[in-house]
Amino acid sequence: HALDRDGFAPTAHVGLLLRNQLEFLPAFYGPQVRGGVSVPLNADSRGPLLEAVIVHSDVEVVCVRTDLIDRLEALQDLGKLQLIVAVGDEALPDAINGVRVVRWSDWIEGTSSEHTWEFPKPYENATIQYTSGTTSRQKGAVYTHHFLYLYAAMCTDSQHRVEEDVLTAPLPLFHVAAMHIIANSSAHAACTGHLKSRFSASRYWQEAAEDGATWAILLGP
Repeated sequence: HALDRDGFAPTAHVGLLLRNQLEFLPAFYGPQVRGGVSVPLNADSRGPLLEAVIVHSDVEVVCVRTDLIDRLEALQDLGKLQLIVAVGDEALPDAINGVRVVRWSDWIEGTSSEHTWEFPKPYENATIQYTSGTTSRQKGAVYTHHFLYLYAAMCTDSQHRVEEDVLTAPLPLFHVAAMHIIANSSAHAACTGHLKSRFSASRYWQEAAEDGATWAILLGP
């Protein structure tokens, strides 16, 4: 609704420079439900790598944590960016390289919570998921709505997940594992998902026990 109010086309691309936080999923699904494309950005990227993805993905809006906003201030080229929505309480500039900055809470204030659009078709684009960049530049994999559904359905059904399950992972939502295998699958199964922003080797098993986890995933050595 805020995108509508600000005059962005229904197909607008919206970037997410966020960590695991409550605002991530509304920011992820908000653009999609009106026919747009969400673009999760690696919250640990900066400089030329971040700039290349912002330019390549044609994002017109970026939702960014206030403690990461300096990453945008350091960039020379913001591509098609027209609006920066800052999530957090820190002080904000009025603009960054000529792009207006608004606080998340102010941006969504007064907007409706009612669904007022036709749902996108299954074959229409929903998100651009960028690879990690281990082989040259990061590549943007374009996911349709049907693919998002099938990914969550596959994880849920193959693991026989039910409402009583509790999923946990110390992985970032901008990565496929946390987004699809935990967040979207827990929504699909109507079970509980816990997502940590950081991995702690010394605390991992204690955190899993505190979560009451029945299933977990880790990546890397």
